[in-house]
Amino acid sequence: MDRYIRKLIVVGENGNGKSSTCNTLLEKEIFVGANRARTARCETCFIHMGSVNVWLVDSPGMFEPNSVLAERALEIQNAVTECKEPHAFLIVFKADAQTDERIMQTVDMLRLIFGQQVMKHAIIVITNAARFRSDADFQKFYQNGKLKEIVKMCKGRIVKLENIRCSPERKKDMVDDIFAVVDKVSRMGKHCFRNSDLDCHKQMLEQHLVQVDASKPINEQIELMKKRLREQLPLQQGESGYYDVVDGH
Repeated sequence: MDRYIRKLIVVGENGNGKSSTCNTLLEKEIFVGANRARTARCETCFIHMGSVNVWLVDSPGMFEPNSVLAERALEIQNAVTECKEPHAFLIVFKADAQTDERIMQTVDMLRLIFGQQVMKHAIIVITNAARFRSDADFQKFYQNGKLKEIVKMCKGRIVKLENIRCSPERKKDMVDDIFAVVDKVSRMGKHCFRNSDLDCHKQMLEQHLVQVDASKPINEQIELMKKRLREQLPLQQGESGYYDVVDGH
């Protein structure tokens, strides 16, 4: 059977190792992280890796100083225009640089950008894996705080990756682990992300961009976007990708 093209979108905050993760997965230095804040654009690469083909989008950082939240969100949403029907979203967090608040803000924004359906294709990638002495140490790390809730939302899909302090052999093992999870969640390419109401999410973000004071705290902006999206989307569940708000976080 021919290999399918693994279609991946990498999302998260600048500084968490998004671009380095892309380079590690592709085994080439293609994406330059320092340019992400300046360009604020999705960057795409299609590459043949032996018998495997990978189509990967490195999205701009989600929360950037002096950037407009909705404007960044709209550009991140463009990732599914550049890479239609992706198989997986790799949500990149850095092992020693996350707070519960930022973890929940990241996931809230992803659901506002792409809809609830995004979590059915989400894989958590924890970079700076050299800090973990063992698999047990890694499990202890992600079983604490809000990250535990997000891992549950992703049906346990969490992997670790070391982009710098790692032997080539160990790095290859971790990359193989990530691709194995991608193959599983995509059912070897048969299960793709789709949301028939994605235009509603785009419209909400465009309205937020022109109607809401961009200097408002991130949490306040997120709650306003949730409210507007609830008003705009149909109430049925399923392929509509209705944003089912999780309160209390």
